[in-house]
Amino acid sequence: MNISEFSVKNYQFTIVISLLLLGLGLSALFTMPRGEDPPFNAPLYFIIAVYPGTSPNDMEKLVADPIEEKLNELNDIKRIRSTIDDGLLVTQVEFTYGSDIDSKYNEVVREVNGIRANLPADMLSLDIQKVTSSDVSTYQLALVSETVPYHILQDKANL
Repeated sequence: MNISEFSVKNYQFTIVISLLLLGLGLSALFTMPRGEDPPFNAPLYFIIAVYPGTSPNDMEKLVADPIEEKLNELNDIKRIRSTIDDGLLVTQVEFTYGSDIDSKYNEVVREVNGIRANLPADMLSLDIQKVTSSDVSTYQLALVSETVPYHILQDKANL
């Protein structure tokens, strides 16, 4: 006996199963959590070092290289990317997805704190930031005029 024959012969059972599946689907639809900006767990961290008056070459030798060498010893690193400017270093540390974000953050903090003594003492700041889903930027623009009709403003806004 195949499944279609069983379904036709036992149509009451088929109707009950179909209604149960429909009820389960509706229940999941109405109880599913919703959010405008759902949380995501990206194992991504930024290390920002400010050392005023330092050239990019000195910043690389004195700050970037020691930090990158120490972070390369960690497990599950996908990418380390540094951007250096006059007196500013921004190092992006990205781990493979699926890594525990809290433990990886603690590892990054531990390693950076471990080399603070080897970094220049007159460095202004060294911060470690975790990327979260609340870091969403919003840009809002309003077109206002006392003399132009609303429909013209709407046409301009839709461009």
